[in-house]
Amino acid sequence: MTPRPIPGTGVAGSGAGVNSLQAGLWVPPGAPFCGQTAGGLASTRAYFVRFACPKSQAVTKISFFVTTAASVDDPCDVGIYDSAATPNRLGSSGSTSGLLNSTGLKQAALTAPVALVQGQIYYAALACGTVGGTAAQLQLTTVLGSMPILFGSAAGQIEQYANTPGFPLAATASAPVMLNNAPILALLQ
Repeated sequence: MTPRPIPGTGVAGSGAGVNSLQAGLWVPPGAPFCGQTAGGLASTRAYFVRFACPKSQAVTKISFFVTTAASVDDPCDVGIYDSAATPNRLGSSGSTSGLLNSTGLKQAALTAPVALVQGQIYYAALACGTVGGTAAQLQLTTVLGSMPILFGSAAGQIEQYANTPGFPLAATASAPVMLNNAPILALLQ
């Protein structure tokens, strides 16, 4: 594939994320076929995963998979951010209970649809509130060493990162801290 400019930047890069012809997209691109592990959520931490939107669409909900239930009903928040130097929240579910205290596929509705533009870079986010007992475990990516920062460690470049405190998801995300495991998310229309 010939590199093409990333829209709005004039910088050459690969095409947009994977369009799997579903009613939405996987984050990270290529999931669920990426390296995976089950891992516990950290109290009040927000997890961010970079993606390039493969087609323009409006996202109304975000799904994830709980592998081990929390011992109490800990709240979570899911959302989408732009890729500005200080990422801005475009939408979220707000604090939502009842998702982390049982296993299986979970889905949180955003408070309003988020319009994504083909070829633009975004971050999908999931945050866990204060853990009241044993934290839930989710299906996570496994990225070894410094792989998340090979293209850079600033917002817009870093592949996945965390912020603590990060719950509920803030209007703007603070400076990224590299992360090797982040939730696998499905952004749904």
